[in-house]
Amino acid sequence: MATEGEAMLAVGHAAYARKDWPAAMKAFQQSAEAGSAEGAWELSLMHAHGKTGVVDKEEARKWLKIAAEGGAVKAQMFLAQMSTFGRGGYEKDESVAFEYLTRAADQGNAHATHQLGVRYLYAVGVEQDLDKAIEHFDKAIELGSADAVKDREIAQKKKKMSFTRGIKKQISGLPMIGRSKSKRNTVESSLRIKAASAPLKSPSSSRQTSRQSTPAQSPVASPTSQPAFEEEEAVPSPTAGAKRPAPAAAAAAAKRPAIR
Repeated sequence: MATEGEAMLAVGHAAYARKDWPAAMKAFQQSAEAGSAEGAWELSLMHAHGKTGVVDKEEARKWLKIAAEGGAVKAQMFLAQMSTFGRGGYEKDESVAFEYLTRAADQGNAHATHQLGVRYLYAVGVEQDLDKAIEHFDKAIELGSADAVKDREIAQKKKKMSFTRGIKKQISGLPMIGRSKSKRNTVESSLRIKAASAPLKSPSSSRQTSRQSTPAQSPVASPTSQPAFEEEEAVPSPTAGAKRPAPAAAAAAAKRPAIR
């Protein structure tokens, strides 16, 4: 038997399908106040996109927080993303991102599990731990994440290289040195959280997408998109920007006689 929160959530979805925004807002409000985390999530979207004519970001953030604390995976993933990049009025805080990803992963979310592995792999918000990274990637793959396959290969390669370097240092008599942290700017593209929170379903659908490689969409003023999220620019690799000599200049340099 459906609870009051679940019943009003269904009423809200039906009203949204009819494009009856005031009725949808009222139903989602009642659902959220009855303790439905999903109702709070939908209410947050309604406030964020002003479907009743008024955009209220404060109310949107309030209900988003309530939804995440109540266990709504989409809300947890969204807050993790905002805290990772410092967007949507949220401070950049890796510990907060890690907390919400852990909560979502505990509910069996493949993308959250993958993202935890990425953080252990590149020491983002936690100490680097290749064993934990591989463990999370394995679990994410079991849950259906295609993105975790490549990252697992990277983690396994790093672990093998670390072991080989350790053997060489022992043989040469040099002291062992602990794992070094990878630069943050090489991994931000891997920290983008995709299908579990982006693209988000509209309030007319309570289904969560299971596709693992759907790219994040740019925001539009509609409840079918994420609230107040701006797409991050891809972070250049450490070698980006290095200039190569023009072919003509290189040829001329090769012909110059050596200075004796």
